[in-house]
Amino acid sequence: QKFPILNTNNEVQYAYAYAIDDKASGVVSDRWEERKGEYVKGAYSLLEPGGKVRTVDYQVDGDGGFQAV
Repeated sequence: QKFPILNTNNEVQYAYAYAIDDKASGVVSDRWEERKGEYVKGAYSLLEPGGKVRTVDYQVDGDGGFQAV
């Protein structure tokens, strides 16, 4: 079976998101991320043991590496 090539400029692009709220284990977490070429941005959150939600926003820009923002 043949599949069409949709992106011919070799620029990687994607986006995703998910959330977990498992009452049995107590795990509460979510994450989203988007990428276009060398630029990535996203965030993740989790419920800490004391009940506080911690969220980290981040970006990656080419050779600049991972940066929490």
